[in-house]
Formats: sequence, C-alpha cells, structure tokens
Amino acid sequence: MNWLDMQGQQRNYVLALDFGGTKLAAGIVDLHTGRIVVQKRFATDHTSAQKNLEQMIQAGKELLGEPTSEPKWNVENEKR
Repeated sequence: MNWLDMQGQQRNYVLALDFGGTKLAAGIVDLHTGRIVVQKRFATDHTSAQKNLEQMIQAGKELLGEPTSEPKWNVENEKR
C-alpha cells in the first residue's frame, strides 16, 4: 500500500499477520521505519484453527477497511 504522509512523502505499508501459540496479532507496518502504526491482538483459540483464521481475516479487513474506501487508520495521526 502506498500513501502520502503530511509532508507529501510517499510511505509504504504492509499488513502483517502473526499466528502465535499464545496470541494472534494483525498490524499495519511502516516499511520505511519498521514501526507498527496500528495493531489488533487477541488470544489464540487452541480449540479451532478455523476460528483463528477467521479472526485474523476479520482483523485484517478492519485494519484495511473496505477495498474501495480509505483505510481505517490515519497516517497523519501516527505518533512520531
């Protein structure tokens, strides 16, 4: 994903997914700085891999927003 920050600089971001044994995490990461811009974390469900996958898909969708809309996070409000 490419967006411009407040200074007009192009910024590159990725959606990162972490499937761990104790937690699941989804986040938007700034590729230039390596910083996590926003993230969602929750406990791993040890009874259902399908539930974990569905939860991560939902988290990714929430972080990115609808494909035709702007993302749910705002680079202008990113802590520096």
